[in-house]
Amino acid sequence: MKLQSKLAVARSVMRYQLDHKPVPVAVAWLVTGRCTSDCAYCRWKDLRSCPELDTEAALDMIAQMREARVRLVSFTGGEPLLREDIGRLVEAVKRGGMACKLNSNGALVPARIDALRQLDLLQISLDGPPALQDRLRGAGSAERAARAVRAAREAGIAVKLVTCITRDNVRGLDEVLEHAASLGVRIHVQPLAADPRPAGGEPSAPDPIELSAALRRLLALKRSRSPMARWLGTSRAELLYYLQVSRGELRGCHCALVTATMLPDGGLIFCGSGRGGAVEDARSLGFAKAFSRLTLPECEGCTCAGKLRISRVFQLDPRAWIDQLLG
Repeated sequence: MKLQSKLAVARSVMRYQLDHKPVPVAVAWLVTGRCTSDCAYCRWKDLRSCPELDTEAALDMIAQMREARVRLVSFTGGEPLLREDIGRLVEAVKRGGMACKLNSNGALVPARIDALRQLDLLQISLDGPPALQDRLRGAGSAERAARAVRAAREAGIAVKLVTCITRDNVRGLDEVLEHAASLGVRIHVQPLAADPRPAGGEPSAPDPIELSAALRRLLALKRSRSPMARWLGTSRAELLYYLQVSRGELRGCHCALVTATMLPDGGLIFCGSGRGGAVEDARSLGFAKAFSRLTLPECEGCTCAGKLRISRVFQLDPRAWIDQLLG
């Protein structure tokens, strides 16, 4: 995160602590439910045919976010690069003085690279080396992700990889890390939230015992002087939190009401992992009013890296502040 963005977040933290009221700091925006992949564990498949805000409505929503003092907008999906206007949306976020990230499977990145040049960060999904990645996300997906990384780096766009820890890769995270190193880019890991089930299939979430063992190995790597440690972007504080959740030592929502998730049609929810909670219509209510109606959901402990990281900063967790200063 750039210094200007860090200072803006610090001001929002002070506002949150002084007022003790929800502050809309970051929005994860599923700008489309459409996707070029068919990942087994995707929790958003029911949004594939969801109506989307058109360009004019999306630009108006960005203006409302800026007015509400949102500091970060993360475009996700589905595959956000399927929107022809994604470049205009990124430009509008940056023109409004907000930081902008985009999450992609990488397939369309080389073709849409001009739309991404203003991004603060491009995140590419990668769940393993080629054999595993192609099995989980479709034939050729590993090479498409690698091409996306190369295209971003050549264009001077900051890029990182994000791995979702599932039952399929929980025993092979060393291989995932080695593959990231071969691409020359850092990787961040986050466990798949409790038990989303593909239709007629088996649970995709990792076994808690295997997940605990994998997290302990990653923590040992972070403490070591191994050259591989530099490629693991997840902080020790986050790994320790995930370990506590996997052991059942932490339950319930530990987030702060400073983030939200927007659906393609303008519906606003706190997150996609929790249970319960109404969908607020930000298009009819306005973004600020819709956000003010959100409540924390029931859950078994957050595994969303971005939401968790921001929440811990606003809860004045000293380890999170160290991560922010070093990040």
